[in-house]
Amino acid sequence: MFRYFLILLFAVTISVSFAISEYVGMFLSIQPSSINRALGENTGVVNIWSSSPLVSYANPALPALHKGLSYGLTHEHYLEGYGMGNILYDVGIMTLSGSGIGLTLPAPNYSSDVGFNLSYPPMMYRTDNRYGYDSFDHTQIYGISLNACELLRNRLPEQSLLRDMDIAIGLNKLYIEEHRPAVTENGFYGAYNKAVLHNLGFITRYGNKLGKGMDFDIAVGVSLLNFDKAKMRFYPDQPMYPIYRYYNYGAAVSASLPNDGQLTGYPLSGWIPVHNLASGRLLFSYLDRLNWEEPIPSCGAEIGLLDVLFLRVGYRKDASGDFEGITYGFGGRLSFRDIITYNFNYSAMDGGDLVDYIKSSDHNVSFNIVEISKLLNR
Repeated sequence: MFRYFLILLFAVTISVSFAISEYVGMFLSIQPSSINRALGENTGVVNIWSSSPLVSYANPALPALHKGLSYGLTHEHYLEGYGMGNILYDVGIMTLSGSGIGLTLPAPNYSSDVGFNLSYPPMMYRTDNRYGYDSFDHTQIYGISLNACELLRNRLPEQSLLRDMDIAIGLNKLYIEEHRPAVTENGFYGAYNKAVLHNLGFITRYGNKLGKGMDFDIAVGVSLLNFDKAKMRFYPDQPMYPIYRYYNYGAAVSASLPNDGQLTGYPLSGWIPVHNLASGRLLFSYLDRLNWEEPIPSCGAEIGLLDVLFLRVGYRKDASGDFEGITYGFGGRLSFRDIITYNFNYSAMDGGDLVDYIKSSDHNVSFNIVEISKLLNR
């Protein structure tokens, strides 16, 4: 019985207690990408080098910079070790990108649903009979993004500046639901509420050669979560509370050594392409929670080897929850002739006052639709 009480307390605390600070929907702050988490958590706002749909949650403009059909999946025992039972965080996102246009859609996840799910163990209470109340947060995401430079490149191929730049804007629409058990003088009941909010993102990139044989990129981006100031009533007898919102600003720089034929003839070179012999990236972000709590600065660094192995480390400082410290992780990538690509990513970051570390992993698969169509038309 004490365990159920703890679960109830935790579930209510994670959403309702934020009403004290006049905010609800705090689950929106959780980043579904292990890449983002390993790189300081919030630096995904400028991570233009990953085509993972989970990364693009941090900035709605990112899908317009990529090509193909991508599917990202996260399954996590959230805050494992806190003693709250089986709290599951499941995410499925899909992006479809090409010709400077990107679409973001909810996709099936491990919980046999679509989109985002943060679910708590069923709450069981004994009165005359035994009743169960499920507690969960659910989000479905729909988005569109446009890359102005890519759209113009197809019409003005002679403009060299357009080949070296990307300027994209994106808008995500989030349908969120929260379901909690509530306690009244008449007993327990389930509180169920819905809301709609929007996330606006911008990203710009400039790339060129840096010295002999070195590629250089710099990116600047911003993401505005709930810029339209949506609100939600959590329980029927409560007033409308603002839903969690932030402005996230970021900048990043990357240098890579391209494979200009150095690996020609190596085993499996025709089947597993290598575009970069090595790459290194630095990412920075500043997440402003708009006078609700102190801002969160974060940074991250990634080293890539042969486009197969990626080592990541980061740092974030969130004084409000004592989430301050090093983040780290790694990723693996396998590609079959650039037609089908699979990515696995792992991360660990400081769990603040709740747990020692928050660990997560995700899976991503991408399909190059253009190359697939060429194969089918042979």
